[in-house]
Amino acid sequence: MEEEEMENETKNNKENEEELEENNQKLIKKNEASNENEEFFEQSLGLYKRGAYVKIQVAAIKYKHFKNFSGETPLIFTRINPAEDNFGFLKMRVKKHRWYGNILKSNDPLIFSIGWRRYQSLPIYCVQDPNDRFRFLKYTPNYDFCFAYTYGCFVPPLTGVLCVQTLSNQIVIIKKTLL
Repeated sequence: MEEEEMENETKNNKENEEELEENNQKLIKKNEASNENEEFFEQSLGLYKRGAYVKIQVAAIKYKHFKNFSGETPLIFTRINPAEDNFGFLKMRVKKHRWYGNILKSNDPLIFSIGWRRYQSLPIYCVQDPNDRFRFLKYTPNYDFCFAYTYGCFVPPLTGVLCVQTLSNQIVIIKKTLL
């Protein structure tokens, strides 16, 4: 009796395993079909996933630009987001880094590094009072946040910003965040 029960259980287990394998194969086929459709639509719109590479033929380039080119080193072509091509006034939330000894002065030139962009601009510092008015600050506060308005490329909100006063080897970092 016990042997028959054990044999029935093993048969049932094998049948269940076979059913699970069949279901898994069906799901895999469905996923492959849906992935093929997604890839077709993305490629028809000109969108390619990371890691998809294309062959680019470049004409009318002078030899001096490619005389040191190595085929082992890949070239990376990229496009900046079209929304980032526009320039305007940026509002940043600023706090002077604790290791930076000086305080920052309004209208002193800073070199901004935001995403792919590097440019120089003149920030104007201010604070927002309880009446929602912005008050001009000649200097940044020592241990508090303030706002900086500057002219530059538009970027998405909450983008990190790195600012330096000079490009010498003794770089001091000023941390900022765009709002």
